[in-house]
Amino acid sequence: MKRNKFFCVPTAVVILVTLILAVDSANAQSKDRDNPTQLTSNEISGLINEDNLGDHYYYTFVAGPGEITLTLSVQSGNGKSNQVSFDLSNDNARQLGYGTMGAYGGRTEQLVKRIDVNRRQPVLLHITINDWSQGSGRYRLRVGGAVDVSQNKQSAGGGDSVTRIEPINEAKANARRDALRQTMCVNECLPKQGTLIVTLKDGSTIKIDLSQVEKGGIQIRP
Repeated sequence: MKRNKFFCVPTAVVILVTLILAVDSANAQSKDRDNPTQLTSNEISGLINEDNLGDHYYYTFVAGPGEITLTLSVQSGNGKSNQVSFDLSNDNARQLGYGTMGAYGGRTEQLVKRIDVNRRQPVLLHITINDWSQGSGRYRLRVGGAVDVSQNKQSAGGGDSVTRIEPINEAKANARRDALRQTMCVNECLPKQGTLIVTLKDGSTIKIDLSQVEKGGIQIRP
C-alpha cells in the first residue's frame, strides 16, 4: 500500500501541473495593439474578475470577402453586473464594426453583429472588459462567416509556406488619412480670382491664373 501511495502522489502532481500550464496557455492574450495574438480558433473566452477590469485584448485574423458574424455572450454572477465591448478594424485602421453587451443579476446576454468585409484582408479585433464591471462572470466571443484562421494555425505550428499577418501600423494609416484629407482640399483652399505664383528651387517661376482653375488641391504623400 505504501508503494502505491508513493507512485500515486507524484502522478497527481504531474497531472495538476500539466492542467495549470494548459489553462495558462489557453488564456494567453496580447494587450499590445501592435503585436496582437494570432487567432487560431473561432472562439475566444475568458473570465471577468477584479484583476482584469479595464483590460484590453487584441487579436488578428484574416477576413473577407463577404459577411462575418461576431457573437458576444456575457455572463454575470448573482447580484453582479458585467459589460464587454469589441471593435473590428481593417489594415488601414478603419473601424468596420463594434458592439457592447452587458449582463446583470446572474443572467447571460448575447449580441450578434454582422459585418460586411469587401476584400480578403487581415483585421484587428479589440476586446475590452469595461472597468465598471463588478467581476465574477465570463465572456465568450465567436467569430463566423467569411473568416480564415487556418493560416494562423499553421503559422503557430511553424509552417514555412504561411504568409504571416502583420500587425496594423496605425501611424502609417493615420498618415494616409491625413494625406487624403489634404487632397480633398479642392476649391475651399483656393480663391476664385488672382494669380498663384510658385517659385521653384531652381529660381524659375510658375504663374497660374486662378480664374481658369476648375479643380485644384495639395496632395502630401507620407
